[in-house]
Amino acid sequence: MELQHFLHPHPLTLVEEQNGDGGQMEYCSGCMNPIQGPRYICSDSECSFLLHKLCAEQPEKIDHPSHPQHPLTLINMPWVTYQCEACFRRNGDFVYYCDLCDLYLDLPCATLPKQIEHLGHNHPLMLQLKPSLFRCDACDKFHEIQEISYQCTACHFWVLKDCVSLPDTVNSASHEHPLTLTSCAKLEFSKFKMFCDVCSEVVKQKNCVYACADCRYVAHVGCAQNEMDEKEDESDKPNQICLPLADESINLISHLVEQFSIEKNNSGESNLKGLVDHPFEMELSGIVLFDAKVLRKMQRMVHDHPLHRFDEYSGSEELILKELKGDEMCNACMQRISAPYYGCSDCDFRLHKYCSELPDEIQHPLHPQHALTLLRSCFIECKACGDLCNGFAYYCSECPFNLDVKCATFPLTIKHEAHRHALTLEKVPDRARCRACQQLINSRALQCTSCNFNVHLKCASLPRAVRHRHDEHALVLTYSPPGGPTKEYTCHICKEEINPKQWLYYCDDCNNSLHTGCLFSVLNDEMNMKYPPITYYKHPHPLTFVRKSKDDPPPCDSCGNPCNGIAFQCKECDYNLDFECGSALM
Repeated sequence: MELQHFLHPHPLTLVEEQNGDGGQMEYCSGCMNPIQGPRYICSDSECSFLLHKLCAEQPEKIDHPSHPQHPLTLINMPWVTYQCEACFRRNGDFVYYCDLCDLYLDLPCATLPKQIEHLGHNHPLMLQLKPSLFRCDACDKFHEIQEISYQCTACHFWVLKDCVSLPDTVNSASHEHPLTLTSCAKLEFSKFKMFCDVCSEVVKQKNCVYACADCRYVAHVGCAQNEMDEKEDESDKPNQICLPLADESINLISHLVEQFSIEKNNSGESNLKGLVDHPFEMELSGIVLFDAKVLRKMQRMVHDHPLHRFDEYSGSEELILKELKGDEMCNACMQRISAPYYGCSDCDFRLHKYCSELPDEIQHPLHPQHALTLLRSCFIECKACGDLCNGFAYYCSECPFNLDVKCATFPLTIKHEAHRHALTLEKVPDRARCRACQQLINSRALQCTSCNFNVHLKCASLPRAVRHRHDEHALVLTYSPPGGPTKEYTCHICKEEINPKQWLYYCDDCNNSLHTGCLFSVLNDEMNMKYPPITYYKHPHPLTFVRKSKDDPPPCDSCGNPCNGIAFQCKECDYNLDFECGSALM
């Protein structure tokens, strides 16, 4: 197909296929932009003139709304400096010109559509060629350079020209599914306060976002574009700890100890080294677990009374599956007691076998400057999870750094089924939010080094399945709403609607859903604590520290408030104090 263009003396030939010779990039002689796709080339082999198909087919004269007084004529000005009336730039040699007004409108601005439909808005947007300084409603950025824009005449939605041409979908290194451009207000869960899953800042309801149609991932327009370079998935390391654990009966520390088994390899050496990426190696090979010398040594070091060996847990199965009282916790890690363990017949002191084997000193990567020493009696705030602890802990004698036993023994790198990359325990950026609970992270957390996925240690350690007394089936940890983001779920305990961006526990058989925080008590700072029995002058019997469900809690006999989560209870009668009233007596 040939074209005789009014601004060029030679015939032009249409070439449909894209240039694939691998040579230098070709540029349009009209707008000076790179040419990809169909183009017109000059039939004279010695002439290098070529045009985009769109540029070549523009009319010689137009009536344009930016200058309704006179028609504009397309001219070729290869050596003349001019300034476009709309964008204040010089974009190419072809320009529409009004001789009477000495007005120039370059080809890119002259060919912009007068009205468009935008994925991020419900109404048509009209072209605004008069440059303005404003905050774009798509990207939420204030642009100091005067720009062409599009505006909604119905509701004043206003976006930059560049944001009008945003791609409909992008692939992000931070998420495994394609992300689609949409208005934040169109999302089914927009009634909840939303945060960008890349930068953790608030997403405004009026702005455009890139969101995942398959789950609850949301990102600012700019954040999603910055993450468009795809990174390769990381391969699993041999014996890498994979979370979540099967159910609540499995203790993570005991699971780790199993990984660090002391079976001898063919050379007679311990096979601890290299099994997992772990902050330190437990030196277990020299310990004979229930030897009388070991018992006497532990008695001198950790407890005043004689300690006895228990190969089986003496508590009932019913208590194990429901709330556990304070005297059924390990005094070291503050976790549910399980066999084998050491116990005291004179008091409630109990100690897991593996907690008795903790090394006296460690060098931990979260605090490489100094060695950390084991404390067997303390009251500290863990620098990794932020929880208070009065069990065993590791502390630095030279600076205020402490780790409770759970965090000190937590592997440095794990895989979690909620994310495709490995997660590393480290300090996360300021204002980072946990992907599980959507709360700000104020301490160390598990972070993906390939993308902006962060999760609290406590949230990452949630078991895959748990049981609750109001459901005969196991509740399964779920990372997105089972029925999709359009379905609403209400927590069976607190009766509040669950934000679909949060993890939840769900029973498919009974359609029961629970907040993870409601299921695992409400006072998380006290879950790392163990309290001795207290006496109260208004009650004749000792009161014991217990953990209670939020569902139908008993009232406090002192203040009348519900004893949610943490309480002090009389074993001999039905008398309860909530945590605030009980702790005031200590």
